[in-house]
Parts: sequence; C-alpha cells; structure tokens
Amino acid sequence: MDKFEATPRRERELQLANVIRQVMERNTQIDKLKIMIQNKTLKQLQSDGAQNLISRKRPSPEDRSPAAIIYAVHELIMEYFHWFGYQYSAEMFSLESGCDPACPERAYLESKLGEHDKDTPILVEEVFNLIRNKTSKSSPAAGEPSA
Repeated sequence: MDKFEATPRRERELQLANVIRQVMERNTQIDKLKIMIQNKTLKQLQSDGAQNLISRKRPSPEDRSPAAIIYAVHELIMEYFHWFGYQYSAEMFSLESGCDPACPERAYLESKLGEHDKDTPILVEEVFNLIRNKTSKSSPAAGEPSA
C-alpha cells in the first residue's frame, strides 16, 4: 500500500490538520509562526561580518554623521511599521537593517526632526510636508501671473 494512499486514519489526520490550521489562521498564530521561522532562518544565513553600516547603538541627537542619519531613517521606517501594525515587515526590516525591532521612542525621533502631530507617524507627516512644499514651489505665488 502506498504511504500517501487515503486511509480512514490518514483522512482524520488531514481533517484535524485543516481544523488546526483554520483556528491558527483565525488567531493569527500561523503568521506569527511564519515570522518566527523566517527570522530564525535569516539570522542563521547572516554572517557576523555582513552587518549593515548602521550600528545598533543609538547615536546622540546632535550627531549628523551619515550613519546617524541612516539610523534615524531606519527608526522612522520602524515607527511607520509599528504604527500600522506591520509586524512581519518590522521584523524583517529589523533583521536586514540591523536596527532595534522595538518601536522607536518618538522623543528621540522628534529630537532629530522637531515636534510632530501625535496622531500621525512622523514619516507620513514628513513625506506629506515634502509633497506640499514641492507643490507650493511649483505653483505660482499669489499675485504672480502663470507662465
């Protein structure tokens, strides 16, 4: 008899596995397990010398070096992921970038970028401001004739 041939016992095992999977999917346990497996796999694949140019040590707010700026950008991305509940993305980004997987302290980010609306991720507000400034620069000022 073929080991994959359907038997009453095999059918019951498959039914049980499907029920367990459905329950775990409803409780988001499957996603958490996938994240855990992918994290462990990534950690094993990464060599010690393959770390990013960013250090896990937080630079001081006054530090304006390229590494400190990259660290701040990584923290902005992490805040965005945590804000919207993108747990998988936050975990993967943390592993790939070398930044802390915890949600960054907003006070640190604001020490770099100034006060921001507490109801919006800082990255979203900064991008919005860039777009608004670009739009206002490309439109003629009040009272000026358009080209």
